[in-house]
Amino acid sequence: DKKNTGRPSPRTYSRYPRVRTNTMGFWLGTVFFAALEVLGMFLVKSLIGTRQGRRHELLGQLLVATSVICCWLLWVIVYMGQMKPLVNPVLPS
Repeated sequence: DKKNTGRPSPRTYSRYPRVRTNTMGFWLGTVFFAALEVLGMFLVKSLIGTRQGRRHELLGQLLVATSVICCWLLWVIVYMGQMKPLVNPVLPS
C-alpha cells in the first residue's frame, strides 16, 4: 500500500513528457544541405572557373559555402526549436 504524500511521483514531475526524438529528419536535412553545397561548388567551378580566373572561382566557392552554411544553421535552429518548444500550447477547455 503506497502512501499519498501529496507530491507528484518523480516519474510525472517533469515539465515536459519524455519524448523519444527521431533524429532521422535532422540527418536527412543535413545531407540535403551537404548535397546542395557540393552542387553549388560544381556549378561555380563549371560556370565561373572556365571564364574567369582562379581568384573569381575561389570567391564564388566561398560565397556558396557561406550561404549554404548560414541556411543550414537557420534550418537547424528552427528544426531543433520545434523538437522541444519552450512555450506550451494553450488548449481551449
